[in-house]
Amino acid sequence: MRICKYMICLMLVVVLAGCTGTKIKFGTAGVGGNYYVFGQAYTELASQDHGEIEFEVKKTAGSDANLRLLSQGYLQMAIAQMDAIALSDLSGFKAVASLYTEYVQVIARDEGITSINDLKGKVVSIGEAESGTARNANHVLQAHGLTGRLVTTKNMTYSDAAAALMDGSIDAMFITSGAQTTVVESLTKEGMHLVPITSSVIENLIEAYPFYAKAMIPSGTYSNQSEDIPTIGISAVLIASDKLSSDTVKKLTESLFAHANDLKVTVLAIKELNEENAVKNISIEFHPGALAYYQEKGVK
Repeated sequence: MRICKYMICLMLVVVLAGCTGTKIKFGTAGVGGNYYVFGQAYTELASQDHGEIEFEVKKTAGSDANLRLLSQGYLQMAIAQMDAIALSDLSGFKAVASLYTEYVQVIARDEGITSINDLKGKVVSIGEAESGTARNANHVLQAHGLTGRLVTTKNMTYSDAAAALMDGSIDAMFITSGAQTTVVESLTKEGMHLVPITSSVIENLIEAYPFYAKAMIPSGTYSNQSEDIPTIGISAVLIASDKLSSDTVKKLTESLFAHANDLKVTVLAIKELNEENAVKNISIEFHPGALAYYQEKGVK
């Protein structure tokens, strides 16, 4: 009888010990983009630092979906574009760090498509519904007057769009992601090409949407890319749920910068990840845990 009571007590201790950890669902985006690569790499490194934190990487449609799922409490951390955050009326999350610049990239099959205007009458993937790519694509197309029946748009994942571009089912695809991006590289290797956005349209977009900035994809970023490609850029931001404790977010912010060099090797979009750059171009409040970390580092 005593042995049974001892075993029961031991099992309770084990169960209670297993409940003390923090579980975090981390929202990324579809396979083929930098969000997913970053999410996998960062959570693995952070898990090594903090064994009490258990991560589960969740594939989502992208920025808008991540904000909604954070607000609903399904996710505890995620990545989202700054434009999605700025335009959102949702709550329940705060900023941790600006990670890198994302570029609106347009990849076309037909060599005759040399400008966005040439997409008239074409079939174009604008990314998944609830993705930042879809919003950026619509902004760019509208700025060129390509609305309604002038262009056929489809909501597709990056991988599905790439396959459709290869077999000729669509003529072009949008992807908002860091450069270099695996799916774009695979397409340029097969002869697909990047399409520039004209400077006048870039100026109009920045005037209409201040979260956009002038950006350039340098020649040689991708295979067979011999020219610089002008476009617009947006910050990719790491965000965390208000329900995560300050202590947890402070630890995870510290892990982010402790492994900055590892992340740069894995996520090619990250050119320079440091505390000074991480607090720039953020238009929402920082999570108290992240704020405490920056204050300790003397970063305003």
